[in-house]
Amino acid sequence: MYFRGMPIGSPLVLHGPFNFEHADFHLMVCKAEPEYIKSILPEGLQVFPFKDIIILALVDYPTVYPEYDPALKYEYNESCIFIPVRKKGALFDFGLYAAYTYASNDRAVAAGREIYGFPKKQGETKIKTEGETISIVLTRLNKNIINVNGRRCKRRILSFLVNIFSQLLPSQLLTLIFPKIYNYKYIPSVDGQGPQISEVTRTKFRIDRIRQVEWLKREKLSIQLTGSKADPLHMFSSQPLMMPLLAFHQILDFTLPHGRVNRAK
Repeated sequence: MYFRGMPIGSPLVLHGPFNFEHADFHLMVCKAEPEYIKSILPEGLQVFPFKDIIILALVDYPTVYPEYDPALKYEYNESCIFIPVRKKGALFDFGLYAAYTYASNDRAVAAGREIYGFPKKQGETKIKTEGETISIVLTRLNKNIINVNGRRCKRRILSFLVNIFSQLLPSQLLTLIFPKIYNYKYIPSVDGQGPQISEVTRTKFRIDRIRQVEWLKREKLSIQLTGSKADPLHMFSSQPLMMPLLAFHQILDFTLPHGRVNRAK
């Protein structure tokens, strides 16, 4: 019998595409230090359209499974920092670069790194909501490195209009307007002679269904990024607390398909 992956017979990394159901996103657009943003981009990508913007995604994935076998379900939570970018020399080839990603499940960490090149590390994201109060904490190695606090204070009319609009759009159009995700995939060689793989990859989520959208009042939210030499999230901001320029909450179903190599060394 032929088994794919390792360990043989019970592989940690499953192959995609992967389906995500009821994915629960808290998304926040923040101003950050442009020099630090520029310093961590891989060759071939540049910040676009703004030089000082990052997107913070705090997510709960209650149901994930490979498309070929829905019985292999698992769940995890995740925190990501994305940078809006475009490919150098290509006017319309733009998307989001994954700068830091922390996932709570070893299967998600391994598949994200080995297949797509997401810079995933182990981390636990706890999202607590009580009425209009919201508290989100990312913990890694017993240290809080992202803290979000505030009140949701939903903009109900705007959220209602966005929900109506998203329900009218077909899945194909929602997918078209969703940005590409870029990653820098780097795997060292076993003999220590440089990298085995060094490439920029890209993929594009297929949006299957938007279940809910809530626009959040940014003035009621505060964000604190801390860290260490290994997780220097604090380098994004010179301010102890950040206030998002834009914040919203959404629940959706999507598919993470196979990607492609954008550039290889």
